[in-house]
Amino acid sequence: MKKILAFFAVFIFWLSGPSSAAIYVIDPAHSEIAFSVSHLVISHVKGRFHKFEGEFEFDKANVKLTSAWLKIRAESIDTDVDKRDNHLRSSDFFGVAQYPLITFKLKSCKRTIANRMVAFGDITIHGVTKGIILRGEFLGAATGPQGKKRVGFTAGGVINRRDFGLTWNQIIETGGVLVGDEIKLIIEVEGIEKQ
Repeated sequence: MKKILAFFAVFIFWLSGPSSAAIYVIDPAHSEIAFSVSHLVISHVKGRFHKFEGEFEFDKANVKLTSAWLKIRAESIDTDVDKRDNHLRSSDFFGVAQYPLITFKLKSCKRTIANRMVAFGDITIHGVTKGIILRGEFLGAATGPQGKKRVGFTAGGVINRRDFGLTWNQIIETGGVLVGDEIKLIIEVEGIEKQ
């Protein structure tokens, strides 16, 4: 009986294998949370957030995120134009005094091909939470000059700002609108393995 139990224990361990997942802290100095939105229906305005933090658990062997969270300070928005940034911080848009944080929490993730993944999660903006799909790629792993293990990702997704109550706009002479509804998210993340 003991031999049978021992065999099953080894068999289960062999099926599960040793975990290759590790927890990483996002390095803001080597990461970027950016976006792009249509302006006057003829061009795109790009911007970024400078203040954010987060962690994620990543299984390198299976190229899969098993958990992740991100907090962004909405007031840190930067489109390179002070007047526009102040308007974006106002109650017409983000209302940062009442809603200081933009958050993301991973619900599930699956590998597609090679180093590519699709992540499903919840994003909260302006106090409203909606589901979001992010399509990303694992760029690789390396050890930095200080001996810390790092991994890198790139990801992107699309949201409609009106879904989050960001409805301010102006009609222009040609019949279009000043600001587009579709927001493209561009995310570059480098994580440092947590000790």
